[in-house]
Amino acid sequence: MKRLFLFFIILLLGGAGFVLVKQRELTKQSDAAYDQAEAHVAQEIGRGTTSIDLREFPQLADLPGNLNEVENLQRLNINGTRIADLTDLSRHTQLEDLVMRDTFVVDLTPLAGLAKLKSVDMGGSWVSDLSPLAQLPSLERLDIGDTQIDTLAPVGEIAQLNWLNLYQAYALDGSREHYQSLLQSVPEVFNGRAFETGYVPGPRYLWQVKMRRLSEKHLGQ
Repeated sequence: MKRLFLFFIILLLGGAGFVLVKQRELTKQSDAAYDQAEAHVAQEIGRGTTSIDLREFPQLADLPGNLNEVENLQRLNINGTRIADLTDLSRHTQLEDLVMRDTFVVDLTPLAGLAKLKSVDMGGSWVSDLSPLAQLPSLERLDIGDTQIDTLAPVGEIAQLNWLNLYQAYALDGSREHYQSLLQSVPEVFNGRAFETGYVPGPRYLWQVKMRRLSEKHLGQ
């Protein structure tokens, strides 16, 4: 019994050590990506651009600080990065197009005051609460594919929405009625199979999603 207990202790310590090593490695990669992204943004500022593309920095975990120096930023692409916090975007009131696909973003609140935002691609992100989007008066295109959301209800409040992609997305409340309503109010709605059937994932699947996200965040896998 003591040997078995000792074995589990060693196994636990070994696992903890592995996680620490991976986290240090990810931090180092993230710091390097941040410096590279800042240099890229500085270069784009020198060109007077209004469009910033950060896709080439997949280990980037934070928006570059000098992004705030981009005047009249209209387009931002952070697809495939490790960025989780959009707070700094709240000051970019000229932003029209945001691609944040496959990121760690959870909170859309910083977008609520961006009155000129026309297109948001958040497919594969960690966003669950869509309510801040209901406050966007110019939003026309929304992609929430491969996303686990609380409910589709806020989408029905987006006044100018004319294009919606729901591929492999689902809601924790099923949102069947909300989906049916969107079919009547939004001209183009694609791939809403889960909502059409009112699919609600079970506890086991939700646990698997949670474990996968923890692995992606802390182990980079």
